[in-house]
Amino acid sequence: MALKLGNQYAYKSSDWLKDNPFLFEGEELQDFVFECIAASILLVAGFGIFNILNMMIYEKMKDISIIKAMGFNDKDVRMIFMIQALIIGIIGSVVGLLLGYLFSWAMTFVPFESDFFVSMEHLPMCYDVLYYILGLCFGLLTTATAGYLPSRKAARLDPITILRG
Repeated sequence: MALKLGNQYAYKSSDWLKDNPFLFEGEELQDFVFECIAASILLVAGFGIFNILNMMIYEKMKDISIIKAMGFNDKDVRMIFMIQALIIGIIGSVVGLLLGYLFSWAMTFVPFESDFFVSMEHLPMCYDVLYYILGLCFGLLTTATAGYLPSRKAARLDPITILRG
């Protein structure tokens, strides 16, 4: 179509991407860095949840031993701590998604001046639902993984040893 219009109107046309390759030179590197940062944030959050649940087990050792002495089995104790981890994950993921949406919405009001993008006055944002679903899934996966080890540890506690002191 470019050749047809160029011949018809005696103008030379070219591809915008070919004329401005320098704008996309570092895009792959930027994507990789962004993914590394996101993975690091999830890893730090997972360690935080792991530490919270681990400390909760130490504080609740006598309570765990009492409910195990009352007849709760290892699976029940493990489920209690996994449910706590998932509740933390659900609340944290939903709050994080809401804050992320609000901050990105606020960023659309930041003026954007560029010599290359003449038609843009503000920063563009992508509000694709897929990204929010992926964020929720990664948040839940992180908390489930971080909650598994402490819940397994709580299930293995021997009630007799703890009650004796």
